[in-house]
Amino acid sequence: MKRSLYYLVYSGKHPCLSKLEAYSLLEGCRFLLELTQLAVFEVESLSGEDLINVQRRSSTIKEIGKVLGIATADSVDSFKALLREALDSCPGREVLVKFTRIQSVSRSLRKLELIRAMRERLRELCVSNVEVKECKREWRSLYSIVLSDGIVLLGKVLSRERKYELLTENPHDLPCYRPGALTPWFSRLLANIAVGRKRFLVLLDPFCGTGSIPLQAMKANQNFVICGELRKDGVYCAKINLDLLGEGVSEIVRWDALRVPLREGSIDAIVTDLPYGRSTRGLVTEERQLAQQFVERLHRILKRGGRAVVVAPAEWRLSCSPNEKVALRYKCPMYVHSTLTREILVYEVE
Repeated sequence: MKRSLYYLVYSGKHPCLSKLEAYSLLEGCRFLLELTQLAVFEVESLSGEDLINVQRRSSTIKEIGKVLGIATADSVDSFKALLREALDSCPGREVLVKFTRIQSVSRSLRKLELIRAMRERLRELCVSNVEVKECKREWRSLYSIVLSDGIVLLGKVLSRERKYELLTENPHDLPCYRPGALTPWFSRLLANIAVGRKRFLVLLDPFCGTGSIPLQAMKANQNFVICGELRKDGVYCAKINLDLLGEGVSEIVRWDALRVPLREGSIDAIVTDLPYGRSTRGLVTEERQLAQQFVERLHRILKRGGRAVVVAPAEWRLSCSPNEKVALRYKCPMYVHSTLTREILVYEVE
C-alpha cells in the first residue's frame, strides 16, 4: 500500500503533552521528523477525512496537512526550486497561502520573500488570485509555508480549525462548579492521550470531581464512562453536569477509589486527576500514600494493553507499580504556578 507524508503544527505551550496527544491520536503512523511545534509523519491506513477528524478532536494540533516538499532554509533559491518541483499543475483560480514561523527560528529568510516566490509560481500555473490573509469564506486550495529549525516546509492544508472555543471554555460555566475543576481544554487533552481515536470504550475516572474529564471523553470519543467520588456532594455535582452536558452513557458511583467494585480486566482506560490541595483537606490523611496505593492497583481493573493517564503533583514522585504487569511509558511535567508543577504519568498494562 502506498504511504503518504503528512505534517502537523501543534501548540508550543506544553510540547511534551502535545507530542503525547499526537502519538495517541495518530497511533500506527510513523513519525519521521519532530521539530519545534512541527512533526512529519507517514500514513498508511488513514484517510484524509480521518486526519481532519484527528485535528478537530485534538486540543493542541493547530493544523494538519499533506507534505508537498521540504527544503533547507538557507536561501530563497532553495525554496523556489522546491516550488518548481512540488507545484506542477494549476490548483484553481483562487488560492490562500498561510505562513507560520516557529518561535526561536533564525530570520535569515523573510516572510515576504517566501510569499512572493509562492505567488509568482502560482501565477505561472494560471492562479489569478493569491491571498495571504484569511477572510470569512471557504477556500478550496489552502497552502501552508512553515519555517522551523532550519527547514521550510510546503504543505497542502487539510484542516486548520482553531481551538478558540475549547481554550476559552471556563469550568466556572458548568451547571455545577467546585473549586479545583479542570479546564475543558486540559480534560480533552488527557482523554485523547488515554484513548486516541478509539471509540466506544469503557473509561474510568475514579476521582472525577465535577466530571470535567468524563464530559470531554464523551464529547470527543463517545465512550461509556464510569466515574466516582468519595464525597456525596461531589457525586451530586458530577451527576448534574453529566446529565445536562454529557453526550453518551455514563455511570456515577459514590465509592472509595481503593475499593472500586469492578471486575478484573473490565476497564479499557483510566484517566484521573488525583486528589490534592485545599479541596481534599479532611478527606484523606495522606494524599501521596493514597495516590501510590491507587497506582499499585491499576493492573487489577485495566485490560491487557489498557492505558492509565494520571495527574499528580511532581513533588510526589510517584513510582511505578511493583507489579511487573504495569509499566510507566511517559512522564510529562506541566508548570501551573510557583507552588505547583503537575506531572502527567502514562501507565500501560502489559
